Amino acid sequence: TTKKDVAPTTEAKAEESSSEEESDEEESSEEEESSEEEEDSEEEKTPKTKKMTKAEKKAAEKAAKVAKKDAVEKKPDAEDPEQERVDISGFSFALNPDVFSGQNPQSEEDKKEWEQDEAEVRAACEHLMSEVIPRLIQELKEGEVGFPMDGQSLSSLLHKRGVNIRYLGKLAELADMPDPRLQALKRLIIQEMIARGFKHFANSKLRNVSAPFAAPAAAHLLNCLLGAEVSAEPVAECDNSLKAMYPEDDFGFEKLTPETLKKEVYAQ
Repeated sequence: TTKKDVAPTTEAKAEESSSEEESDEEESSEEEESSEEEEDSEEEKTPKTKKMTKAEKKAAEKAAKVAKKDAVEKKPDAEDPEQERVDISGFSFALNPDVFSGQNPQSEEDKKEWEQDEAEVRAACEHLMSEVIPRLIQELKEGEVGFPMDGQSLSSLLHKRGVNIRYLGKLAELADMPDPRLQALKRLIIQEMIARGFKHFANSKLRNVSAPFAAPAAAHLLNCLLGAEVSAEPVAECDNSLKAMYPEDDFGFEKLTPETLKKEVYAQ
């Protein structure tokens, strides 16, 4: 009986030891697999972290540059915050546009006020003639402002500087220099003066003709202005049969020639 009892116990112990060995082997293999997986995952993460680091470095450098630039731009404002702020709430000044209209003040008070208005207008004109217009000519010569390309841009530039169109003659006089930019400016100013003078004279003629004769009158005026080299004596083409129906119209435009139109434009 003792032999039979001993045999099973030894077999059981052998089975237990073999099972323990198998479990140890399984655990070690699992640990090895998990360690390999962790190493792989770390290898995969490593290049990503490097890329992110480079991107972050670039973003940080860019942000630093922008912050430095903003600091440089804002530095003058920080030094003098009131430099660009001018309080004009209490400022009140206006020139009298009718001071040279020929009105005659009656009372002594009106005369004194009129004399003061005239003095202010003359002072403003003197400032334009001696300071603003010469400075504008110098800036156009040096290219510090946009150069006008046509009459509209020229008019806009003058209005921005507070210069009235009636000073075109003064501008042309100051632009009469050998500088090529000023020569181009002078030609543009002369063209604008001729165009404006012609416009005023043409309006005075077209104002006194009826609709059926407006087109022939405008065409004749333009022929006298622009077509002198083609025809020295252009003829207005009007329907004479309609003239009797408009006895109040002024047909004096038919007598205009390039020479007479030139004199009228100069007079303007």
